[in-house]
Formats: sequence, structure tokens, C-alpha cells
Amino acid sequence: MEQINEKDFLTVDQVAEMFQVTPQSIYQKISGGTIPTHPWFGKPRIPREAVMNWDISTKDTFAERKLRQEIEQKDELIRSLKNTIRSIVKTGLEVSL
Repeated sequence: MEQINEKDFLTVDQVAEMFQVTPQSIYQKISGGTIPTHPWFGKPRIPREAVMNWDISTKDTFAERKLRQEIEQKDELIRSLKNTIRSIVKTGLEVSL
């Protein structure tokens, strides 16, 4: 089981300060499922990963943003593979699979 490190998490106040909003705004996003939390001694802690490169105005949940990021990475891999295949076909190289 992965060990939880306090440095990997932020408090609600820290996130509110980062995005220059009130802590109440962050609590609303937490209760709406937009921001994931983990309990830490009875108080919510927000994973740093959840707020990195995140626009506070978005209504996407963390899971949706993560999935979108994975799809973009897969799309890039597919484009790369297509270019490789085009190069192979263009040069007439024989490839054994």
C-alpha cells in the first residue's frame, strides 16, 4: 500500500490562496466533486496533483481532467505511430511483425 506523505497534500486555505478565492469556494468545489480530498486528522487535504495546471473556473472533476489528459497522451502516441508507419510505407521497407 502506498504511503501518504503530508507534503503531497495542501490545505483548503492553501488552495484558496493559490487561486485567490475564499475557502468556502474550495469547500463548495469539494462537496460538488470537482476537487478530491483525503482526510487528514479530521480535516480535508487536497492532493497537489489535483490542483496542478488546473483552472479554478472549470466544472470538470479531477477524474475527468485526469482521463482527458490520458486521452491526449494516447492521441499523441497514435499520431507518432501513424507517422512511423507512413515513413515505413513511403520508403518501402519491409517490416516483420
